[in-house]
Amino acid sequence: MTSNPRFYQISPELLQEVRQCTNEQRENLVARACSLALERTDLVDRRLSTAIRAKGEYSVLGNDSVAEISSLVRQLDEKAWTLQDQVERGEAEEREYLSAFAKARACAAVEFSLGRTEESDLESLYEAYHAIGDRGVFVQLVTAARTDK
Repeated sequence: MTSNPRFYQISPELLQEVRQCTNEQRENLVARACSLALERTDLVDRRLSTAIRAKGEYSVLGNDSVAEISSLVRQLDEKAWTLQDQVERGEAEEREYLSAFAKARACAAVEFSLGRTEESDLESLYEAYHAIGDRGVFVQLVTAARTDK
């Protein structure tokens, strides 16, 4: 198994819990975390919902769908960076930037979830964790995943 320093930054103990999940438990956890990240950031996009549903059903998206999600990640990142610049110039509120950045992270979580490897799932969970913005809720998701059959 590969190390994942970014997820390790969240919690070495949580990383260990995720690594103790079966593949099915981990994939379900990722799908739930991505869904919650979208919900918490008010990001609604049928392409993302379809991708999460595919993850939960262990099916694979076509290349066009994957490319659309990657493009959406880039668009949301660019929007967040633009807002960050505007905040620095006093032309936008920091909360606008933080909201846009959280949306970009939620979308990136979905994009990483498409990788179908432990490493990409851990990257997805890292992004989802930050988009969700509530450590307690995230810990509950991980703990619940371990009890899934």
